[in-house]
Amino acid sequence: LRKIELMISHTVRPMRLLIPHADYKALAELHNAGAVRSQKTTDDGVEVQANVPMRMATAYERFLTTAFSA
Repeated sequence: LRKIELMISHTVRPMRLLIPHADYKALAELHNAGAVRSQKTTDDGVEVQANVPMRMATAYERFLTTAFSA
């Protein structure tokens, strides 16, 4: 199991994101990649915790956040 976890850690990047409603396509792409672990809709956009594939991670850095609503 540890070997599998190690392999996965090199292929995905855990990210906390705030995706504005206007960028719904970006959220849809994460869902299509099976990357979304959880999401919550807020007034500012959609808060997402995701395991983003490394090939996609750079494109999602603009949505990085540390501030999630309670």
